[in-house]
Amino acid sequence: KKQIMQKSLLILLMFFILGSARAQFGRVVINEILPWPGNACGTTAEFVELYNMGPGPVNISCYIISDGDYSITIPTGTILQPGQFYVISGQDFIPAPCANIATDIVADLNWTTCGCTNAPIPTTGDGFMTDGGAATEQIALLSPGGVVVDAVARGIPAEPSVNILSSSIG
Repeated sequence: KKQIMQKSLLILLMFFILGSARAQFGRVVINEILPWPGNACGTTAEFVELYNMGPGPVNISCYIISDGDYSITIPTGTILQPGQFYVISGQDFIPAPCANIATDIVADLNWTTCGCTNAPIPTTGDGFMTDGGAATEQIALLSPGGVVVDAVARGIPAEPSVNILSSSIG
């Protein structure tokens, strides 16, 4: 009985220690993407926004963002605090009509000047998110070891909707 009690206490202690250690780390997600912002804005106004959901900081050094054609490696020494955003774009500043409609955006990382891409990303035409604005686009965030941290996909055109018919039951 004493051994069972000791094992139970040991398991409970391990659970508490591991749970406390895990709670110190944050979780980074792809919060928003803007592929093909429109002809007036140009493809350099495309952006990817990362967000740390918390509860702790995350070192996103050497994380990779890829659309399958191009990849961007986040510079060493980049720490994302809980509740903090990190914006990656093809320009340093994206004015409101081109950003997320209502506000200007300042990029943390400009992929055309960082020297951290696998190939030069076009500044005209389809740009980083090589969809040209009329196709499905996918973005993956990978850890330095190549493990998928998060991924999103956008489908164009949107799935067709169907009419909802209502009826009364007598």
